[in-house]
Amino acid sequence: MIAGLLLAACISIAPDQAPKAVPDLLTVPEKTDFRKTSHYADVVAFVDAVVAASPHAKRSTLGKTVGGRDIPLLIISEEGAATSGDVAALAAKGKLVVFLFGNIHAGEVDGKEGLQMLARDLVAGDLQPQLKDLVVLIAPIYNCDGNEKFSTTNRPGQIGPDEMGVRENSHGRDLNRDFIKLEEPETQGMVKLLNNFDPNLIVDCHTTNGSYHRYLISFAGPKVPAGDADLIKYSRETWFPSLKGLFESTTEWKSFWYGSFEGAFTDAPRGHNRWETFPAEARYGTSYFGLRNRLSTLVESYSYSSFKDRVLGSHAFCRNILQLAAKNKDEIRAIEAKADQRAISNGKTIGDNDTVALRTSAAAWPEKVDVLGFEEEVIDGHVKNTGKLKTYKVDLFDRFITEKAVVRPFGYLIRDEPDLRPLLAKLRDHGIEVRKLAEETFLPIEALTVKSAKPAAREYQGHVCVQVETTAAASELSFNAGTWFIPAGQPLGNLACYLLEPDSEDGLVTWNYFDLFIPVGAEFPVYRVMQARDFRSDVVP
Repeated sequence: MIAGLLLAACISIAPDQAPKAVPDLLTVPEKTDFRKTSHYADVVAFVDAVVAASPHAKRSTLGKTVGGRDIPLLIISEEGAATSGDVAALAAKGKLVVFLFGNIHAGEVDGKEGLQMLARDLVAGDLQPQLKDLVVLIAPIYNCDGNEKFSTTNRPGQIGPDEMGVRENSHGRDLNRDFIKLEEPETQGMVKLLNNFDPNLIVDCHTTNGSYHRYLISFAGPKVPAGDADLIKYSRETWFPSLKGLFESTTEWKSFWYGSFEGAFTDAPRGHNRWETFPAEARYGTSYFGLRNRLSTLVESYSYSSFKDRVLGSHAFCRNILQLAAKNKDEIRAIEAKADQRAISNGKTIGDNDTVALRTSAAAWPEKVDVLGFEEEVIDGHVKNTGKLKTYKVDLFDRFITEKAVVRPFGYLIRDEPDLRPLLAKLRDHGIEVRKLAEETFLPIEALTVKSAKPAAREYQGHVCVQVETTAAASELSFNAGTWFIPAGQPLGNLACYLLEPDSEDGLVTWNYFDLFIPVGAEFPVYRVMQARDFRSDVVP
């Protein structure tokens, strides 16, 4: 606690920088001198007050939680759009659609509060002009059920509020590990929003602990190598450097790439030679959104700063996101349109120059970087912050390289069998186009044989994840009418390949959706079509 207070003192905000509240639109922290955080009913009341205060805001929903709570969604636009059709029409006119959400981990409450303040800025404050260029969707309290499990003992070590909720939803699941399996109703509701509204930019607000450092906000974006390389490059080289510069020029705080010194994310000994981040797996929302060819931004405020600074910092960073997005809306839309077009073209010319990354590893960027930290000491086996400033020069392990890849096929064929039908529903939940053969068709394919299947040592998120190795052999087979065909050439083609390839590090095989079909020596029931061919097929509605 002492170390946290020392850090809070190092990165506090000047009083005159705090945003001025609009009467009758005050959040719970603002009403309680930043001692308390909002309950679900408080957020709903605030959302309703925003809607009542402005014709620009409409209330919608992301769906229901496990516990039956409605997940409130604010749609804010110059025109007052309320439905997916309205949002789509505005996007067609050149508006950039931005979706921000908080509280996926409900003990991490800073985004929940900062996003309510952001909504106020948009309808009754100085961000209103941004609505000329943006349609803004805000879900401040995504994990509504977890939020209500208040306790003073949740999130130990975090400096405020007095009490808060828990990380998991009512099933005891981490919603930020659910974006491949889509098993929780909250995730299903969010992905429906992605399919219906197709936001150009998705912002996910968290609170992190980890290593001691001097950054109030850390950030991350698209990084799965199976995704669009140009989108990842834009995020890395343009979007985040600009966002960091804007944040640091308009506040007294610092920001940096999300991560921690070595040892926080692995079993390696603690040290100060590497700055490491989370794996490039699409189970994480930020990575999943990028794999859909959309710009994503992870916002992580810092547990060991004061609750007030964390809320105000999250709010300021999200304000900067909207300002930068409005300024660069045409550039962002163009980059994503090109990514979509590349995805549609993929698989049409099959060869070694078009591959899908299936497994990855973290690697250092070419140049070392400075990380602002503290001198530390070990007391009773625990690392303690001395409060003395220290800058560490480290390798930035924040990019991911391909360890295993396959040539992208023209598409995939799956026979219509009862045990495989849940897979069809899962693909369609993701928004992936699935077609069915209109007649019996003879096609050149690659058949995959299971070489090994290694289950994890313990259960994780209700699953025993499995890693599969396969071998491929060219063949020609006949497929009946009704066989499912999933084209690689579609806007979500990168995601489709990532989900269906059995050797993928985080695909549907990983999460047990093919367990009946992966004994060693078995033929895997997904076939790669390795030539671009015209054949009759119909879209599965």
